[in-house]
Amino acid sequence: GVRLAYNWGEGTPLGGTLRAGLTDTDYRNTTDPDLVDNRNLTVGAGLHFALNEVTEASFDIDHRRYDEDGPTVAEDSTTLSAGLVRTLPRGSLRGKISTTHDEDGTRTGLSFGRSFDLPRGSFSVDLGLTEAAGSGTDMTGALFWRQDLARGGALTARLSRAVTSDVTNNETLVTAFSLGLTQDLTPRMGLNLSTTWAKSEDTGTGIVTDSASLNAALSYALNEDWAMNFGASYKMRDEDGVGRANSSS
Repeated sequence: GVRLAYNWGEGTPLGGTLRAGLTDTDYRNTTDPDLVDNRNLTVGAGLHFALNEVTEASFDIDHRRYDEDGPTVAEDSTTLSAGLVRTLPRGSLRGKISTTHDEDGTRTGLSFGRSFDLPRGSFSVDLGLTEAAGSGTDMTGALFWRQDLARGGALTARLSRAVTSDVTNNETLVTAFSLGLTQDLTPRMGLNLSTTWAKSEDTGTGIVTDSASLNAALSYALNEDWAMNFGASYKMRDEDGVGRANSSS
């Protein structure tokens, strides 16, 4: 795979980005009919500009094409979005509207969010609605909290509910919760711990999948430019009609 992006005007009243990506997946030594060689192409562009000293607007367009080997017809989706962000004395206020069109129809989403700067951290809340002709209306949202630690590092927590789409445009309603801890042990060494849990429901089939993970990592700075990282992770997945699987690395 390869990804390219060109950004201009960062930190100025007018700027934008051009982006493109291509991923080619080739399976070998398998007879699983669900594992088919494929290509996933994405292209997009964005523009942001200042309405005044504290308000910025943004517009984005992204197109994705997924193509498999064989007689399968390529699947396309296009997303348009527009947003506003207003800087406040202790945080920010934001709003976003988006629409995605593919062969199954059109999904439209609207969300609003508020961020708060705390004495030693931050807190944010987002609420929204998303609607599609085939699956109706769903409520989305997110809560995020961060607390900076006295010895360096931070404790974070996030709870979210969102509608996501995979490369074949299958939609999934995902509810997720995560906890994270970063801690400076010495001036050169740092610890990173995280855990996540998610419940995914396919909006088309109703199949529910539970997944969870545990991660631990240790980083040691050799000098200003180089660091060594060591870690371990455990993942679990339980899907309706398939069963439970787990892996460690």
